[in-house]
Parts: sequence; structure tokens; C-alpha cells
Amino acid sequence: WMAAPPPGGAPKTIFAPSQRKRQDDERFNLSPQQYLERYHIQTYLADAVLMVMDSRDERPLEATLKYFNSVLQGSHVVLREFEYVNATPRNRMSFVRIFVEDNRGVVAESEITVDDHLQLVMLLCNDFPPSIHQEAASLMAANGESGFLFGRVSAYFQVLFVFAEFMAAVR
Repeated sequence: WMAAPPPGGAPKTIFAPSQRKRQDDERFNLSPQQYLERYHIQTYLADAVLMVMDSRDERPLEATLKYFNSVLQGSHVVLREFEYVNATPRNRMSFVRIFVEDNRGVVAESEITVDDHLQLVMLLCNDFPPSIHQEAASLMAANGESGFLFGRVSAYFQVLFVFAEFMAAVR
């Protein structure tokens, strides 16, 4: 993303110091409750507590550290239930990243059915609902796409899943 260049200056990017300062100012001006909500901290804390309790680990602090490292690395969504995978934007982006990595050997131009694509997704989340794939198929058909290619189905799936809240709001 790049903003239009200011008159007589270089374009501003999200990496520019002025943009970073603005983002930091916004974050540091949040109330504690707003911060917890924006970054879904309660979701992750509750999940960490459940994981520690379920594992009955003798070193709960180390288990908690391991959990939060998995969140930072994005591996925390593998083989988790859809409710958790879909719970936060970070979880959805992590899931898509893992799906893409796991399927990097599939040729983008390979023909695939939407149901087959769903089956690949369900290897990572066995209760993933078909509704997102059904919507992808409808949109692809409405856009005149006849043969479904792996890369195109994946692209529609990724946009519809990662940006689900935005897509719902613009309907």
C-alpha cells in the first residue's frame, strides 16, 4: 500500500517513520478495554488457560510461553475447530498462510472442483463450513469463470475468509 506522494515529496508507505508514529500513537491512546478488544487478547488468554489446564503441564508458564509463541508464528490454528480458526483476523490470516504453504506444490492452473478445494481446507480444520466455498463458486460463476483452477478458487477463498467481516459489512 502506498499513499499518493505529498506535493514535492516521496510517497508515504506503511513503513515510513511518520506512519509508524501515527500507528503507535493510536495504539497507545487506546483504553485498556479498547486494547484488549482490538487485539483479541481475551480470546488468546482464554485459549492459553484452556490449553494449560487440558495439558496439565508441570510447567504452566513454559506451556503458556509455548502457546503464545505459536500464536506469534501463526501455527496455533493447525487442526483447531472452525470457531477458533475464525475467531480473530490473526487466526484467519494464519490459517490462510498455512493453507498456502501446505499446498505450494499444487499448480495454480490445475483444474479443481470447489468441493475438492474444501476437502484440502478441511485437512487443516475438519469442521470448516462449506459456505465460504459455495460463495466463492457463486462469485466465480457470476464473473464468467467456467473451469475452476486451483489458484483462482484459492484466491476467492482467501479473500472471502480473511475479509469475512468486511465482506459482510459491504453487503
